[in-house]
Amino acid sequence: MPRATLSHCTLLWGANGSGKSVLLEVAACVSQSKHAGRFAGNDPENQGGMESEFRAEILYSTAESVEKRIDLQISNGHVTRSEGLSPCLLPPGDIEFIYCSAEDISRKYQEDDVDFLMNALSIDRSALVALLKHGTTTVLPGTLILAVDSEEDENGNSRPRQKENGEPYWQLRVKLDSKSSSLGYTQLSGSEQTRIILDLLISKAREVAKQRLTILLIDHLVSSFDAINFGKVLNTLSLEEFQSVVAMPAGQTDGLLDIEGDSATFKELPAVRGWRLVTLQGKNSLLNK
Repeated sequence: MPRATLSHCTLLWGANGSGKSVLLEVAACVSQSKHAGRFAGNDPENQGGMESEFRAEILYSTAESVEKRIDLQISNGHVTRSEGLSPCLLPPGDIEFIYCSAEDISRKYQEDDVDFLMNALSIDRSALVALLKHGTTTVLPGTLILAVDSEEDENGNSRPRQKENGEPYWQLRVKLDSKSSSLGYTQLSGSEQTRIILDLLISKAREVAKQRLTILLIDHLVSSFDAINFGKVLNTLSLEEFQSVVAMPAGQTDGLLDIEGDSATFKELPAVRGWRLVTLQGKNSLLNK
């Protein structure tokens, strides 16, 4: 089975089907089993190409152990973790993988902005409120405020909006440093919404990294970024204390890589300084830190 050895900042490159997303989602399952949906037999995207049972191992170092191994078995979406012969009843406490899937940023029926963001960031309400008070400072700087949304009644009068269960419908108001007025999160462009999520994920990774080894995994969130914004993200992540793994978007390949056959090297560009390029050739890879 191929290995992907990570450095502080790692870019994954490979053709469609080489396993970039699979690798990141497997790693994410170490901390959050909700990312095992791709490996479930009833996954609508699993059309015969993906086995319903998947095994992988994660190797990493801690202050107490030079080489620690977590074995993963994912069977029809159910995750089993073990360390050696000992099963892990909970995710390991000395490492955390932070990942936001495409499903996480697909808003569910009757979700307000608080529900949506808690799911996208995999945090509880108190942690979300703390992150929002901090604002966004990296990818898309701005001020974030939670407020109960409003709507008009049958007489045209404004009233607090409620969810079907009668609870208040909370809206995230965003005042970007580059704009003069605030907007609701859903009023932002798709690119701006994505950058807000990525900025909050980076803030979360900074906080988690104060307590344990932290690896931020980024896949589809940057797939629509232009070269300038993608380069800014790479530069920002290279300066962080936590580790980062980014799946190379197809649209960025020509600008950043020199490719010959199945091999590739970085071009001499400031954006990729401090980054390691890992090429994936197949669908099954072993994440090795």
